[in-house]
Amino acid sequence: MKDVQTQSFSLLSQEEIDILVTFLNSNKNSVNSDVMSQQSIDKLIHLITGDNHIMRDLFDPLIAVESSLLESMEFRKSTDELCELRCQIAEDTGYLKLTAFNTVTEKTVEITPQTLNEKDVTEWGKFIAPVIFNRLARALSLKYTTETHEEICAIFAKNAYGDENHPISVIDMPSNVYLLEVLI
Repeated sequence: MKDVQTQSFSLLSQEEIDILVTFLNSNKNSVNSDVMSQQSIDKLIHLITGDNHIMRDLFDPLIAVESSLLESMEFRKSTDELCELRCQIAEDTGYLKLTAFNTVTEKTVEITPQTLNEKDVTEWGKFIAPVIFNRLARALSLKYTTETHEEICAIFAKNAYGDENHPISVIDMPSNVYLLEVLI
């Protein structure tokens, strides 16, 4: 009898509901009732329950960032020029300040959320999740040092957990493969 029944996609786990709500809230201007038919919902549930990497890419806030952004800003000629993603804490605000440093031309440019999307805010705030920092580096074809990774992790842990040595949740950390991809 089990072989005859088709899989039901009617029920969502709380995590799946949270992901769906986040997606709908972030895209509320572009999603209408025509898009969310039962067939569309079933496809979305299938994606959620099937391949985690597809879902991670679907909800990636940096998915639309062009890797050629720094070239269009005349910061570098191509991704062949080694550019390093750096971080520091701004003394006046206490907010995280991210910069890209071109090792060939020795130019520096500040990277803000508004750099990536002109409709976004101008500052990162007190911290950024290591996974987002890593994704930013990969999206812009930047590299960073182990020391920078450790600093981002310490800043995140201090602000998220109150202790810079607190273990960080796996969901907030880049995979080893993605980390090795960007380390200098």
